[in-house]
Amino acid sequence: MTRKVLFVIHAAHPTAFDIARAAASGLLANGIAVSVSDGDESGVGIAEVTASNDAAGCELVMVFGGDGTILRGIEIARDHDVPVFSVNLGHVGFLAEAEPEDIEAVINTVVNKEWSVEERTALAIHATDADGRT
Repeated sequence: MTRKVLFVIHAAHPTAFDIARAAASGLLANGIAVSVSDGDESGVGIAEVTASNDAAGCELVMVFGGDGTILRGIEIARDHDVPVFSVNLGHVGFLAEAEPEDIEAVINTVVNKEWSVEERTALAIHATDADGRT
């Protein structure tokens, strides 16, 4: 079975596609298929990279962005119980596991399946106003 990783990229970040391109090249060279969400595959600039917003069948969702992009990646991954690994391109990086300068180590971690999964709790909050509108 082909290994597959889904990328979620903060397309407006000036270096996001460069970093994602480096990661995609490393993963593809090791036989791991790469898809990119939100139709951003053309920004990666590698013909073998495909488009998908579905994490089904993926072993990992890799996020290139800040905490907001990471939350978007979590939203995509959670229904399929796929772990999320993120490269911080934001200011704080509270939810991120790696920095852009660590991209070679990130590639090796994914290729060798050397990650561990840390379970996180998610809250779903629904608020209504006085008229009962959500």
